[in-house]
Amino acid sequence: MCGLVFCSGELHNARPAPDDLFKSACDLMTSRGPDASGIATFVDGVAGPIRMGHRRLAIVDISDAGNQPMWSDCGRFVIVYNGEVYNSESLRSDLIASGHRFSSRSDTEVIVNGYAEWGEAVVDRLNGMFAFVIWDTRDHCLFAARDRVGIKPLYIAESGQQIALASDLRVLERLGFTNDINIDALGAYLTLGYVPTPLSIFSGARKLEAGQTLRWKPGVGSEHRFYWHPPDAVASSQDADIDGLEDLVNLVTREHLLSDVPVGVFLSGGLDSSLIASSLATIGTDVKALTIGYSDAPDEDEAPIAERTAQYLGMAIERHNLNKDTATDFINSTFTALDEPLGYSAIVSQMAISHAARKAGLKVVLSGDGGDEVFGGYRWYESDMRSGLGKGNNFLGRLSTRFTGILGSSKLRRVANSSRETDFMQRSEFHRHLHAVFPTLRPDEVADIVPQLSAERAEELAIESLRRHDAPELPLKRRLQRIDLMTFCEGSVLPKVDRTSMAVGLEVRPPLLDHRVIEWGLSQPISDRMDAAPKNAVRHILRGRGLDFLLNEKKRGFSLKGISQLSGKNMLSDLWNTGEDRNLFKPASGLRLEPSSHSYKMKIQTLYFLDRWMRCRAKEKY
Repeated sequence: MCGLVFCSGELHNARPAPDDLFKSACDLMTSRGPDASGIATFVDGVAGPIRMGHRRLAIVDISDAGNQPMWSDCGRFVIVYNGEVYNSESLRSDLIASGHRFSSRSDTEVIVNGYAEWGEAVVDRLNGMFAFVIWDTRDHCLFAARDRVGIKPLYIAESGQQIALASDLRVLERLGFTNDINIDALGAYLTLGYVPTPLSIFSGARKLEAGQTLRWKPGVGSEHRFYWHPPDAVASSQDADIDGLEDLVNLVTREHLLSDVPVGVFLSGGLDSSLIASSLATIGTDVKALTIGYSDAPDEDEAPIAERTAQYLGMAIERHNLNKDTATDFINSTFTALDEPLGYSAIVSQMAISHAARKAGLKVVLSGDGGDEVFGGYRWYESDMRSGLGKGNNFLGRLSTRFTGILGSSKLRRVANSSRETDFMQRSEFHRHLHAVFPTLRPDEVADIVPQLSAERAEELAIESLRRHDAPELPLKRRLQRIDLMTFCEGSVLPKVDRTSMAVGLEVRPPLLDHRVIEWGLSQPISDRMDAAPKNAVRHILRGRGLDFLLNEKKRGFSLKGISQLSGKNMLSDLWNTGEDRNLFKPASGLRLEPSSHSYKMKIQTLYFLDRWMRCRAKEKY
């Protein structure tokens, strides 16, 4: 993994001087690429000054020959790139046969020479995770692309005749391309728990969408094209080929081992990471597993299950405990790592296990991320649970507060009773699903907090973020899986992994998000073989591998467990603290709390995580 930045045109009013400013912006990504840095600066006859910067985490061809920016063998194209292309060796062979010359073993050189050979169609040939920017010195234009499901980030800012792109939003901020908080993005965060693509939390910037390319030329502007989308119809076969899936997962897992440095695996008690670990054992690869334990919540602790799995597979495993005594440092470092707010407590768990992996000497780790979306594992897919949405009588209570800073002075009224929750969920399948996935603030509650945003606008932003990824021809469950893949996974799960792992210079690879696995999973008709139980296809494979003991374990997820600092009561206490370093939220009068529930805590957590993120951003600026 790496960090990239591209900027065209003059950096006006730059303080310090433009070259120094650009270097300082590039160095904001040092943790993403601690092994090497590089900057290319030249003047284009049409676009003016071109600056391309890179921070490198060396994984394949760790010599200086793999450093970036990197030029094509013809000297016409120059690239900055973040990611890993697992079929780069076969593509290299094809390019050599076509007459191209290589001076490294890096996949970077494969992409830039592949673009010289195949043009924009190069993206269709790439198996992996990637975000890259290529400048064409002859035609004076830019080409950029992001991988199919958005594993790797890429932000864009256009201003007049200029364009800038970066792996980290703070880089564009440092270069002067962003403005104040984007109110639409803020409202979307409060209803979703993350900022959905293509929005970014700062106005003036946006995200390139997953599976999308960008072509830009000065005086012409930008043109976007989707080169891939998840399946929007089921296959004709009525019998899922589970044996074929097992072979595919083994193949993809083997491809994800491409590395010149040691590789590990994240292993929990869940089915997805166990599938990846057992595939590693099946193909005879010796890797180290890492797991997180929760000693303060023994009933929710998956580490003993992970240890049993590792023992059965003959795999070494390291357990790292996360509890009230060890969590504080990880909580603090988590918010520092985020360029946009995330309201998902699993970011702290992810930060802890990423630190553990790096401490163990690893630079590459495989994970089971994506299995819930691809194979239908989330609880909310089950009809009996979906029919129960909205029951109960738990709500936030009256919060008479003053929210200073970007949100201005406003009153957070008493959250309505359960009848209003039920009314919201009954409006459409999208409303019900929104509440099921991340039951945080309703649009009317968002409007109470953000006076610049109406409840209608907040609702439109949230619902449209789901609706735009719907495929009505799919069965309902597959529709929801597809939506979750391109929203919750792309907007929350993947940034959680990318930002926390990159904060310590660690590359995390999710084999189950290979596009071939996704296409297999989402195109399967509804059947007992696939859907008799959550992730039934995965269960079938694990049963055949002797891991039956996993199948009766309850789903626990990766969210924090037993960490008192992030209990609802303590988050509220911290949220309303009036200390000198806590200037975003201040209580104006008494605060009355209602009995806690999952939805109640999620509302508090969404506000609290925003508050902590904003405090970190304020400290970074001054």
